[in-house]
Amino acid sequence: SDLDPQFLLSDNKDLLFDKIIKKYIGEQFFESESKPFTTKAHARRIFEEHQWLGTKVKPNVKFSPVRDVPNLRYQIDFVFKNGIWNLLQAVPMGDDRMNDWFGRTHTMIRSFDKDAGFYLLSSSAQSSDQTISQMIRFLRKVDPRVSEIKLNSKEFEHLTDRIGTEAKDLSTLETELQGDQLIFAS
Repeated sequence: SDLDPQFLLSDNKDLLFDKIIKKYIGEQFFESESKPFTTKAHARRIFEEHQWLGTKVKPNVKFSPVRDVPNLRYQIDFVFKNGIWNLLQAVPMGDDRMNDWFGRTHTMIRSFDKDAGFYLLSSSAQSSDQTISQMIRFLRKVDPRVSEIKLNSKEFEHLTDRIGTEAKDLSTLETELQGDQLIFAS
């Protein structure tokens, strides 16, 4: 039975004790490796704290940049509307995603022909990265609607104040979205 003493032999005592703890105490007490806290996760947490997700701010909105190719869709991190659409795109962490992010963001900005605000959310750590700074500077030159907003800055506080006071209730916008390029993700 499981209660009978058993002999164990291992040259990896750390792994042995980890397995014993997981089996007899439980994994919930076992430290798990945490993922790095991303810019998008930080912004999401703030929007959740204000209880705006789904009411004033819509996360993960699908966008079709080319009307003639409706199956080509990009994801916008966050969207809110205060008379115009405001698209918030978080700058990703890590070099492996930067090229893809830059290409998709550039395509979205160039193809979005309505009055809009584009906000590129970044962290203070990212602003010291020369490549990220060059990409953001280029996107701002391409379209004057583009603004960089650093999290934990006065500009971000001003943006959240605007969302709180100006953002429309998303439930009233469903019919408006029917003929729009924006498509709410399910």
